[in-house]
Amino acid sequence: MLDTQMLDTQTLDTQTLKIQRLDTQAYRYSYVRYSEIDTQRLDTQMLATRRSDTQTLDSQTIDIQMLDTQRLDSQMLDTQRLDSQMLDTQRLDSQTILSTVFTVLFFAYLEPCAGILAVCKKNSQFLCNDEQPTFLVGANQAWFNYVTGDFGNRLYFTISMIPLKAYLTGLKAAGGNSIRLFLHIEGQGTPLFGPGGIVTGTDLQQSLIPELMEYLKFAHMNQIFVFICLWNGAFVTPVINERLHGLIKDEVKLQSYITTALTPIVTAVMNEPALAGWDIINQPEGVMKRNVTDKNPCWDNTFLELKASGRAIGWAKELYTPKEIQRFINLQASAIRKLYKAQQKEPLITASSFNIITNTFQWNCKNLYHDFCLNISGGADDGYLSFWTTHSFDIKSEGRYDDWAPFNHYYTEYHMGGDNLPPRPLVIAGFNEVRGRPHSKWDIVKQFNHLYSNGYSGGWTWQMNAQGPDTDDWITQAKGISSLRGKFGISVGSFGALSSPLGSLIPKDINITANPIGK
Repeated sequence: MLDTQMLDTQTLDTQTLKIQRLDTQAYRYSYVRYSEIDTQRLDTQMLATRRSDTQTLDSQTIDIQMLDTQRLDSQMLDTQRLDSQMLDTQRLDSQTILSTVFTVLFFAYLEPCAGILAVCKKNSQFLCNDEQPTFLVGANQAWFNYVTGDFGNRLYFTISMIPLKAYLTGLKAAGGNSIRLFLHIEGQGTPLFGPGGIVTGTDLQQSLIPELMEYLKFAHMNQIFVFICLWNGAFVTPVINERLHGLIKDEVKLQSYITTALTPIVTAVMNEPALAGWDIINQPEGVMKRNVTDKNPCWDNTFLELKASGRAIGWAKELYTPKEIQRFINLQASAIRKLYKAQQKEPLITASSFNIITNTFQWNCKNLYHDFCLNISGGADDGYLSFWTTHSFDIKSEGRYDDWAPFNHYYTEYHMGGDNLPPRPLVIAGFNEVRGRPHSKWDIVKQFNHLYSNGYSGGWTWQMNAQGPDTDDWITQAKGISSLRGKFGISVGSFGALSSPLGSLIPKDINITANPIGK
């Protein structure tokens, strides 16, 4: 089941990885992105350095023939003659130039960071040690074994430890800095359920916490941040799903999980340096009821019926109202935050929607996971999300992205917090090349570079163990991840590979049009 190239990173075809890291299109784009600068802002010496390598200029924005090295004489480098001519040739608007200048100057002095992640209170980016902008690049570590789960009851120590560690070392080799790890899934092996669906502990053999800590320590050795996804709403497994079903429908059962399993888990691992954040549930819309009408706009999802992507909700099974899912998220987020606050810390918490249309107020949509909606459904003021996550796959029947997909837009177009919330990071928690249509425009390298260059705060490919038809093989995923290696702000220190999305540093009063690479 495992790709042999993932299990033995020492035997990876180094020549292939080298080619992937130097992927021509990605490198050309990234080089041009940060070299097309207003000459009034950079001195002649910087211009000479940036324009002397004609082999790396993007053919879509600059006529390579006009940059023949024989013509790079002093007249071409004269800033007075380049002021209008170069800007016109490259077709860059002044706002893009300004943001690029800002990014280059800002990252010129960045050093590798060893520390923890947090959300900047002033803009939509992650920070390391409250100062260094961070772009999350990595992959999903979904289940190695969906039937049993990978942790608890000594499953990690006896079965899944070797492949899961191989995934981490493979991710590090590709240049990734973060991973999204699935824990309970639907409740297959953990937590421990007693009579009537009440949770009585983490697992029967009480090995889940030691196993998870061992995994986090190995992730730390490999400079990988881990985001733990507690539950999965994308599938419904008969009999097994009844365990999760009880937690979503019954607040008493949910509280039993929080008290006897979630609290001990969070308390034990929250100080592990590799642990970066918590994802309450993956794609809860997979088990959401369609066409729910309610006077409260937070609990009404009829707006989804007006969109082809929206009519796909409930694909696993229509089981829960928006209110029930919001309560499920709110109470767990609140419990996690209280534990962190007791140690004067602030956790990173999210819940990963299936599509941006349940996370935005644009296009007649609603953010069903807005602070207000979570609060009125669960009653916990502190049960909010600290950053947004969503997925972006094509409409399979049509072979294209929908009109509001992140790969068709710039981050700031979404207004996810509405008028009342400060900006928060947005990570695309699931995407890949095989479901990025049309393929000629959206290969994995272009996808990663679009997210990096258009204001998003990270991206995780689906998925490392490549199970099922709708996932890329690991070689493809590694190609996309490694394409960001060497970009401004990306460096591997004693912990973590750090960078910043360009858009996160743009002043709020500047409005930049989306610029998808594949368009």
